[in-house]
Amino acid sequence: MRPVIVNLCTLGFRLEEVVETLNWGLHKLGYTVTQQNGAIDPNGINILFAGFGLNPDQLPSKETRLINYNFEQIGGMPRVQIGAEVFALMRNLPNWDYSKANIAALNAAGVCDTKFVPVGYAPTLERIKHVKKDIDVLFYGSINGRRERTLRAIQQRGMNVVWDDPWDLTREQRDDRIARAKIVVNLAFYDGIHIFEEVRVSYLLANRVCVLSELTELTQIEADLRQCIDGASLTQLPDLCAAYCADNERRHALAERAYDRFKARDWLTPLKNALEAYQDNATFAPRAIKYDVSPPPRINIGSGKAWRHNYLNIDINRERGADVIFDLSERFPFESSMQSWRFGRIKLRKDAFDYILAEHVFEHVKDLVQCMTNCLEWLRVGGTLELEVPYDLSYGAWQDPTHVRAFNERSWSYYTDWCWYVGWREHRFDLLSQVHLLSDMGQSLIDSGVDTDVMIRTPRAVDALRVKLVKRALTESEKREHAQYFRTVS
Repeated sequence: MRPVIVNLCTLGFRLEEVVETLNWGLHKLGYTVTQQNGAIDPNGINILFAGFGLNPDQLPSKETRLINYNFEQIGGMPRVQIGAEVFALMRNLPNWDYSKANIAALNAAGVCDTKFVPVGYAPTLERIKHVKKDIDVLFYGSINGRRERTLRAIQQRGMNVVWDDPWDLTREQRDDRIARAKIVVNLAFYDGIHIFEEVRVSYLLANRVCVLSELTELTQIEADLRQCIDGASLTQLPDLCAAYCADNERRHALAERAYDRFKARDWLTPLKNALEAYQDNATFAPRAIKYDVSPPPRINIGSGKAWRHNYLNIDINRERGADVIFDLSERFPFESSMQSWRFGRIKLRKDAFDYILAEHVFEHVKDLVQCMTNCLEWLRVGGTLELEVPYDLSYGAWQDPTHVRAFNERSWSYYTDWCWYVGWREHRFDLLSQVHLLSDMGQSLIDSGVDTDVMIRTPRAVDALRVKLVKRALTESEKREHAQYFRTVS
């Protein structure tokens, strides 16, 4: 019997350790393993790492056996790694995922063929030679505002804190920093999603490193990994780091416990089961069977590049992967059947959605009254329209030649108190909130003590407005008051 060849196809970077681990595990299970950067083996089962590097239009023939192994966090703000093209790829391939939270989110959005394959231990990972600890706290990973603020707060406690973007380091340089660190901290990148970063932390646990992590009630982490780390909220993490830095025995005890429990983690069984299930389902079956999935109760209008997997995406441009192609200046054809690549033929009914997001869309719409009417009719009573638009005194208001309007604080009056003017007789919006998003100049004016009312009227001080509008029914009193504007004279 010919041995089964499994080809590990890497299409991205910074996954070296998890590829190395899987290579070891597959050999342990008796498979013949090859490893290639960006190359697919037509005779083997190909496991794709960083599959977002493969455009669905570039998929090989149906006879090629492919499995997509996802390590992106599903949810939060839209990012290129999980845009429409990647989601289409995941819908058309069997998938593996290290996170049960990811799998639940993907299933809800229509990616139904996904197996749980956690990240595990391999002896080949043990290569860090611990040396004198001249770094108190180390972080390596992409830096954004929330991460930098936390690291500076730790630094202000008097600890030697080192952080680097991994793209600036070789693997040897990164390992040297890990060897010199008393603690390595793990911080979530996004405010809205907290899936524990198994890929990053697994390498540390296999090398007896003391890991402290941001942990909140939102953090999605497997129970066995929770026993391998200590953690706290962002505000409490500096104190926790200080306590561990001052206590050698405590650090050593956590690192040893984490090593023992991570080493005992059974990840080969799920790996074996997932690979055998793939082989049993079909000899040549790279295309997964999908089921009918209802559209989410949220709309992302003018989705463009900001496509979101957990929204119904509406856009006029067919090249952006929108679920529904529609010109927002037109009256929406409620109850008419429309074709969607994700949901098949669907009908969008009035009063059916909880939330609409429109970020930098309304400045492009020719007939804004009709667009706002569509939004009002899409939403159920109590539903929210959240939008972001350029401020009329900003550079962004008129630098784009496709803009047809800009906005200020009074731009919503005709959809709230004066809704009769646009012909609304049954429902209206209430202004829930309006936030001025400041430019650097505007922030400097505020910092220097300039009054807010003066600042917002200063050209170039405000970049945009972030507005929330809530749909409600008109009261009988309002209907009587508005009736005078709808009288006809014969």
